[in-house]
Amino acid sequence: MIFRRNLCASPLCSCGSIENTEHYLLHCFKYNDIRRTTIHTLTDYTDINIALLLYGLPDQIVMFLKWSMRLSLELKDLLRLIT
Repeated sequence: MIFRRNLCASPLCSCGSIENTEHYLLHCFKYNDIRRTTIHTLTDYTDINIALLLYGLPDQIVMFLKWSMRLSLELKDLLRLIT
């Protein structure tokens, strides 16, 4: 995700896995608490997936991006990463 856009030096997440959008938003253990607070509070959705997050739940994604502090970019740049 951010490696492909030349925003970091390595394609690896700091947890050791390959970092991509799905890993960052749904699987990285480092963000489990933030994920529970932002994304997993959506009780109307039983199957949270990348397409739903990126195209159907922009408020939750922006909140996740801010709270995870993984990216130190302006909000407009964060939105550019997920679109």
